[in-house]
Amino acid sequence: MAFVETRDLRTSFSLSGSFLSRLAGRPGVSITAVDGVSLSVEQGHIYGVVGESGSGKTTLGRSILRLVEPTSGVVLFDGEDILALSPRQFRPYRRRMQIVFQDPQAALSPAMTVGAAVAHPLVIHGLANGQEARRRAGDMLERVGLEPAQRFLDAYPTDLSGGQKQRAVIARALMLGPEFVVADEPVSMLDASVRTKILSLLLDLQRSLGLTYLFITHDLAAARFVCDSIAILYLGQVVEQGPARGVYAQPRHPYTRALLAAVPQPDPARRAKKDIPGGEIPDAASPPANCRFHPRCPRAFSPCGLEGKDLVDALEARWTGLPEDEFAWERALLGGLLPQGRRLVVRPGRSGGSAEVVAFFERLRDEGPPAFRSIESIAAVGPMVVLGLSEGHDPTPVDVGGSLVSCHLYP
Repeated sequence: MAFVETRDLRTSFSLSGSFLSRLAGRPGVSITAVDGVSLSVEQGHIYGVVGESGSGKTTLGRSILRLVEPTSGVVLFDGEDILALSPRQFRPYRRRMQIVFQDPQAALSPAMTVGAAVAHPLVIHGLANGQEARRRAGDMLERVGLEPAQRFLDAYPTDLSGGQKQRAVIARALMLGPEFVVADEPVSMLDASVRTKILSLLLDLQRSLGLTYLFITHDLAAARFVCDSIAILYLGQVVEQGPARGVYAQPRHPYTRALLAAVPQPDPARRAKKDIPGGEIPDAASPPANCRFHPRCPRAFSPCGLEGKDLVDALEARWTGLPEDEFAWERALLGGLLPQGRRLVVRPGRSGGSAEVVAFFERLRDEGPPAFRSIESIAAVGPMVVLGLSEGHDPTPVDVGGSLVSCHLYP
């Protein structure tokens, strides 16, 4: 049985909108930062969660710890659904699960000494105070490499370097003797020379204390160094998960491949052409239909759920590679492009050009890139030409070589 498990976990936030929209009584926008995430963390293992900024990694970690209350789903901790517990019932579990925050400067109060900050969890939970709390804080500081402890107990965060602050944050997270620790980007705010030392410290503590980690990072190189298993998160959804060695050796999802291709290679002989996805991660308030990655995927096709705006992007990408005269002809032919969900309304650029526009898109549907093959209907409606796109559907996880992959390329 897994030590920590999530099932269809969702966490949404409501945005109130502008003052005028609230005054008019219009509802705000809801953002689902974690959307149906299911993962399983074995005891004593390090489970990595990797993705770009804005993918929902931090919200996932905080939802598991109930620092953010999930909207729906299940979080099993040692077999108990902790989301079903009242705050009083959950209190004993709080000691068993802690977090190392991303920014050590923000995580430590500038008004508290390092000793007081590290001892604070003991005071809050009524486990120790006074000299006993100070003694135990000193022991933990030395455990994480801040020695001699007397040098740091009465120091303030501003007296410490970035690496020393992160060690103090780690010490505070371990004061209650947790079994499960969420390490949220624990080295992203540190200099490169310090990162390896902090990662080595986390590994040493994991082995000596028997800890289980959820290791959140955007750094695939760091995840490869420490993780037993890994999940790739994109716009709140897991697109691929499995043993870290297998995912790195043979990535299946196009997004995973793109992330790994972006990792710098020090050996010039091993450098390959980087297949970086175009554009930026979409707005979480209005995510793409069906497969979330399809607007940036070079292999997107009909089942992925392409929309009218995706055809506009495909046309613009096509135009970048055309000779000047061909581009000018096509741009003059297509006077206006108006995406409407799964339709694209085209206004011919020349009088009586509807037949030419229909013939143009019929040719693209037969011979063009995969995006144009999602065109299901082409019809002249008055002066306009309306393109209808085929319906897509959500990808479901499929076992591919030991990894669970959510992609239509694997039926």
